[in-house]
Amino acid sequence: MESKLSWDVIQEILLRLPVKSLVRFKCVCKSWLSLISDSQFAKSHYELSAAPTHKLLQITRSGSEARPIDFDASLNDDSFVVSLVPPFPKPGKYAPHVLIFGSCRGFVLIKRYSNFYIWNPSTGFHRELSYSEIGKQCQSEDKFLTGFGYDPSTDDYLVVVLWAKYYLNPIIDDNGDDDVYVNLKVDRLVLFSLRTNSLKEIQGPHLPDMYSTSQPLFFNDAIHWLASGYNSFVILAFDMVNKNFFEISLPDGCSTVDFYFCKLGSMGGCLCLCHFDDTKTKVWIMKEYKVQSSWTMLEIPGHVSAVCMAKDGELVALRFDDGEVMKFNDKGELLERCEYCSDDLSGFDTVMYRESLLSVPHGQMESPSIEAHQSKYEC
Repeated sequence: MESKLSWDVIQEILLRLPVKSLVRFKCVCKSWLSLISDSQFAKSHYELSAAPTHKLLQITRSGSEARPIDFDASLNDDSFVVSLVPPFPKPGKYAPHVLIFGSCRGFVLIKRYSNFYIWNPSTGFHRELSYSEIGKQCQSEDKFLTGFGYDPSTDDYLVVVLWAKYYLNPIIDDNGDDDVYVNLKVDRLVLFSLRTNSLKEIQGPHLPDMYSTSQPLFFNDAIHWLASGYNSFVILAFDMVNKNFFEISLPDGCSTVDFYFCKLGSMGGCLCLCHFDDTKTKVWIMKEYKVQSSWTMLEIPGHVSAVCMAKDGELVALRFDDGEVMKFNDKGELLERCEYCSDDLSGFDTVMYRESLLSVPHGQMESPSIEAHQSKYEC
């Protein structure tokens, strides 16, 4: 049956549908397939979406399975048990654990061996950065901060790696005895452009001496890490547009918090910090970006695994425990529970991501360039 709607009206309707529906609608006809697959349509859909869907992605540490979880959907919905195949080869017997280094505009950055993978779980699009300069420089003795973000000024996605090397620091203690401490010293910053396939390396003594074990967060055009330096604990951020670092102070009372039990996130357009322990979960929300006094705290009774702001504006928490997943509201009241099992017992890593139709650009490889900068936190 021929549609009575004009093509312009059809496009406007499709632009306002969720990603899940649009992926299915590619099968309707060739013209819909061409439209929904178009990169400009994907950008317009991302920018116009009035109620974007955010999901929690779980990937088993062995890399054998991935599962997206919609905070807004019922745990008893059929979509909850959907499994995805990660974009890398089936892991071998002694494969290292898969690591997630954040998400950006629907993409997830994953590291396995020395390779990086950019993956859109909503569409299946992926790009492997294998044998790149990034992977070659990653030595086992190095420690590093890794992040992934988008520069709107150049319409480019960047993998950002800040390397630190171990060095010996001989000192004399109060008794006059010689001693040696092993410290970390930030060595260089590497920016890898996915649009041009080019590598930019920045060296110098004025890079931030920070180290982090937390998962990075891309928010407000900057990559954020929970980081520690010389007796200081802050949120270290890298501005993707201006290519400079800056710091955000933690909420009062969180200056010595254990980062292993913390996670950065965003809720309702605000930066947030979740601190999990056995008795309660504290959710700190920065109402005004970069304003220390705007931190406010919500408390959820009991330990939860992940927290998100639902589409209706309410706080929703998930907890994975003994083969079950449970959903709570911000008062700690149990909303739903269901069985949740996996054949892979190696554990999993998680990340929040927004559904999108986007794909990253793929340019021609250029020779790496090295630039040195001497001003504090400037690149």
